[in-house]
Amino acid sequence: RLPIVELSIPTGILGKNTQESLQSGIVRGEAARINGLIEMISNEIGYEATIVMTGKDAALLAPLLKRDVEIESNLILIGLHELFKMNSRR
Repeated sequence: RLPIVELSIPTGILGKNTQESLQSGIVRGEAARINGLIEMISNEIGYEATIVMTGKDAALLAPLLKRDVEIESNLILIGLHELFKMNSRR
């Protein structure tokens, strides 16, 4: 059974113990997945759009990304407010 680990960026790719190995796999693996999605979307749309991240791990992952990102902790509330304004105009 694997332990629950606190997410952080280990100093290397290869961990020196189970905790560091799990941290590296989770954090660096997620950053690689996001980098891949950003690249695929940019290729499909033909330009580099602004990347906005939200959620509790956004600040942890942002330094590992190849592109600069904006971190917006209130993105959902901003979106709900925009929907409210759109629906109020009807």
